[in-house]
Amino acid sequence: MSFHTVSANTSGWLGSRAVTAAVVLAALLPMAPPTAADARYLPHWAHPIYLQYVTLDYNDELVAETDNLSYNADSVMHLFVELGGHFYQVDHNDDHDGSLASRVEVTNTLADGLTFLLLVRPYSNSTFGEADLTVTVDGLTITDMEIPVDGFLTGWIAGHEGPGEVVHTVEYPGGSEYPVLFGFDDLGLDYIDTVALDGGPGMGVTLDGDGMGPKHLIGTAYVMQDDGTYVTPRTGICNVVINDADDDTDGDGLGDALEAAIGTCASDDFCAYEGTYTSQDTDRDGLLDGEEVLG
Repeated sequence: MSFHTVSANTSGWLGSRAVTAAVVLAALLPMAPPTAADARYLPHWAHPIYLQYVTLDYNDELVAETDNLSYNADSVMHLFVELGGHFYQVDHNDDHDGSLASRVEVTNTLADGLTFLLLVRPYSNSTFGEADLTVTVDGLTITDMEIPVDGFLTGWIAGHEGPGEVVHTVEYPGGSEYPVLFGFDDLGLDYIDTVALDGGPGMGVTLDGDGMGPKHLIGTAYVMQDDGTYVTPRTGICNVVINDADDDTDGDGLGDALEAAIGTCASDDFCAYEGTYTSQDTDRDGLLDGEEVLG
């Protein structure tokens, strides 16, 4: 296992915290904006979320802990193992030894070559900042660096969760380059049971909304890869779309409730826009409504 120490430049992302994301999204068509209850398409600021991938062989022990937190910062850690393309939480910690720091550990008792994922987030939206992170494997330090303690916790998504609901992040021009989503299954925010990471630069990610819990974590992935490369893409706004995909009458990729919320046509029988010859393409530009909204 090779040793690497990386110094993170975090001045830019702290500046983004001063920006109020009071962004009003223009609808595809000139209609009144939806009420909060009907909203299914809203912008969120995707602050940096620190993620680290570590490959462990059988019986390897991983320990990760934060220290020297900046003023106001309160870190929380989650540790996952990847099995069959899914991430399962194996440890979680907040306020290690009565402090605002955190510590997680795991011994790989399953098989050689397993991938583990470390997530560091703030306790709440007001406890962001910086911290020193140390990660060791069998006592050997593999990471020793300053990281962001950030990410945005929202309860808005949970108001629409249910069978057939899908949560999408959609690229916002000049916004987050690598949005990620995590879903909690409890009010205490101890256990993350849904993870969406694989959008890639400029692409969105999706979560199946069926059975998700009361809160979600949104952010831009700042990733320490297993080879020691630290990737810090541009942060910024990402659009979050709640799509009732199972109720898509016209088959354009958008559910009927989402179309009602953003003002596009859900079916040929209920389309109020003169000259619209198919509800799948409300503005008649040759692109399906789903292609325009979801990318």
